[in-house]
Amino acid sequence: MNEKHRSLRRTLLTWQLMPLLVMLIVGTAVVYRLALGFAEREYDHALYESAFDIMQLVRKSAEDSGQIHLSNSASELILADSDDENFFSITAANGSTLIGDTRLPPPPAKIKSSSDAVYYNSTLDEKSVRVVSAPMTLMVQGQQQLLHVQVAETLNKRKRLADQIISSFVVPQIILIALSALLVVFGIRRGLEPLDKVRDAIAHRSYLDMSPAPTTQVPLEALPLIDEINGLLKRLDTVFEGQKRFTADAAHQMRTPLAGLAAQTDLALGQDNPAPTTHALMQIKTVSKRLNHLIHQLLLLSRSEATGSHTLFESVDLREIASEVVLENAPLAAKKNLDLGFEGVESPIIIRGNRQLLQELLSNLVDNALRYTPAGGKITVSLQAGPPVSLSVDDNGPGIPLEERERVFDRFHRVDRANVVEGTGLGLAIVQQIAKMHDATITLQDGENGNGCNFHVAFDHQADLPETD
Repeated sequence: MNEKHRSLRRTLLTWQLMPLLVMLIVGTAVVYRLALGFAEREYDHALYESAFDIMQLVRKSAEDSGQIHLSNSASELILADSDDENFFSITAANGSTLIGDTRLPPPPAKIKSSSDAVYYNSTLDEKSVRVVSAPMTLMVQGQQQLLHVQVAETLNKRKRLADQIISSFVVPQIILIALSALLVVFGIRRGLEPLDKVRDAIAHRSYLDMSPAPTTQVPLEALPLIDEINGLLKRLDTVFEGQKRFTADAAHQMRTPLAGLAAQTDLALGQDNPAPTTHALMQIKTVSKRLNHLIHQLLLLSRSEATGSHTLFESVDLREIASEVVLENAPLAAKKNLDLGFEGVESPIIIRGNRQLLQELLSNLVDNALRYTPAGGKITVSLQAGPPVSLSVDDNGPGIPLEERERVFDRFHRVDRANVVEGTGLGLAIVQQIAKMHDATITLQDGENGNGCNFHVAFDHQADLPETD
């Protein structure tokens, strides 16, 4: 089971932004509670001031008339409020209401016994109210009485203040957090840019390029990883170089005995031999010829891989190369009764490339067409000046099935054809290798009128080809 890969960028963003979000939530809650507590104390103090004013008026009434009395105009003046409804009552020690609103709920028992002013929340006509209860002692008709003055108000301005606190604090906080988040995203992106550059450098390089990945400006924490990758590339380069040398050395060593075998076979064929012996010698000569061709292809493939991006590029005339390849293969095409032709512009087509490798590329494409196209067929090599500059080899042979087309460029892969008696399975692999070296793309399509094959090579980025010495 494959584990889900975690994004380093996403992980960093999560661990940077989550604390900011927590700070926003916690900060909002703390500031809200502190601000609301401060406002609550101020409103409670104003509520007590109303109760104190009522106590002073009641005390003065008791001293003047010997009765507990408060005029409506005085109570309305004291309790006037444009935001909330206000209520008051004065109760005796036994809980009976002497004056004021009888609907006011009495204070809780533990609060009622307190000698100081106390505050509590209650309800009045299904409205939430804040109540202050302040004790006072009066001399009424020669008797000392303990009274409780209660003043209550609804919570409209308190709620409005709470909303104002939230809006005035949370909105700036959200803006601040958003700006901080943008800075965090920008910082993480800038911090990971060196890793992105290393990734791009490796992604766009040739698979033959085993040079070390760049470590310039790589973060110190990522440097050990890049060093290990470079170490692996160095070891792989050593292994690949050994394989290339082995292939080249083996091919060179095989050429000498094969050349001797071919010479001895020609010498034996010059003798007066029985028919079976002559037939066997001809078979030996054919096999040795195939082996020589295979060795040539192996050497070419090994050489192109070994040079890779170090191949010498110069200005070459693609039209001249195409003309030479067509002329070289014309005798073989005539021998097989094939119509090999060349179509292209009359003026030179100059590109940057390696002349020898481009000749091999076109020769392998033409050789492939000569092998597959039956007698009486037609093969056309054509050039287009572009852009982009391109060449194609078109034949009207049996073609290649769609399911085989993705594999025709694999090494030693051969399409199963009854009419094909020769071939190494390396020609098209060499073509693709040379095309990559020239920053070109090769595609396989149906030939003209839907018959045969059309191999099309487009030199897409000629202006970007490096001039290497």
